[in-house]
Amino acid sequence: MAGTEIQDFEVWPLADCIASCKLQQLRHRGPCFTWTNKTVWSRIDRVCINTLWFNLFDYSQTHYLPSSISDHTPMVIKSLHCPMPPRSFHFCEIWIKEPRFFPTVSSHLSQSSRPDSGLTLHAFLSRVKTGLLHLHRNKFADLYTQQIKAKAGLEDILLQLQLSPLYPLLKQKESQQRDHYVKIIASALDLIRVDWI
Repeated sequence: MAGTEIQDFEVWPLADCIASCKLQQLRHRGPCFTWTNKTVWSRIDRVCINTLWFNLFDYSQTHYLPSSISDHTPMVIKSLHCPMPPRSFHFCEIWIKEPRFFPTVSSHLSQSSRPDSGLTLHAFLSRVKTGLLHLHRNKFADLYTQQIKAKAGLEDILLQLQLSPLYPLLKQKESQQRDHYVKIIASALDLIRVDWI
């Protein structure tokens, strides 16, 4: 501002360097101009980052501070705190297939004294949520580990079956292990499809 306008050919070498190094300017806050001689104001100081920096420090930002005795504005890079969103309750359809689901819900339903009250409904939902989360932790929290074990067990039986293809007990074990593995995969897929409450 208030100086000779910069021509494109004057900044081409710098622009080419920034493009070839795959740099981009970091987000910034603070004064618009970073340098002044009390007559001309310009933004000549910038913080540029590459993709590696962005992946490691996504929530970072440049703060331009007020200049003091220098004609340049001091810059501070701050790593911002990214708050975790509050956890929401997810209702999983897979719970319905678990034999303990309906007893868990009905045991909390019997504690309600006034079914027409909104407060009673809220209290019931809070109680049943706790019961369902307990059921989830006990039965479905380690589905990935169960899936790995079931797959390894099935592969082990299939290897044994290749060595002894006519052994009837191995065929029976293979069928049971395959059903077990398919059931765990189906449970994992059901767990992915969640209904939000």
